[in-house]
Amino acid sequence: MEPRILIAEPDADLLKPLVSSLSAGGYAVIPVATGLETLKQARAFLPEIIILDSRLPDIDGLAVCDILRRLPSTATTPIILMTWSGQAARPVSAETGPDICLTKPFTPGELAERIVETLSRWREIRLDRATLDQFADLEPRIDCSEV
Repeated sequence: MEPRILIAEPDADLLKPLVSSLSAGGYAVIPVATGLETLKQARAFLPEIIILDSRLPDIDGLAVCDILRRLPSTATTPIILMTWSGQAARPVSAETGPDICLTKPFTPGELAERIVETLSRWREIRLDRATLDQFADLEPRIDCSEV
């Protein structure tokens, strides 16, 4: 199954080539243009990665990111936040902020590299958690009779 990517970009002239490039790269792309659509589609399709524009028309991209981090179904989903050069920096919490910020303009190749890096790191983390989960039910057994 091809990895699902949810991409939120309000500018259709930017969204169309990104969708084409990512689809050609073997991803199932779910394009949206608003923060509300992002939240709905993220819960419905559970993408492997979410790409957000920082300037969504209805809800700020960082606010959408914060909400996604608080939802159990998307709390650990990797998020790439697209920002503009010269955009005022705002403090971002490591717990509720994006995994990566990517400054526009960028090439589709740069975005693809970030996606591959992010998904690789995410899969490693999931594998580490799965390994730990195998041992979660084990209780320490100490035989004190020999002491």
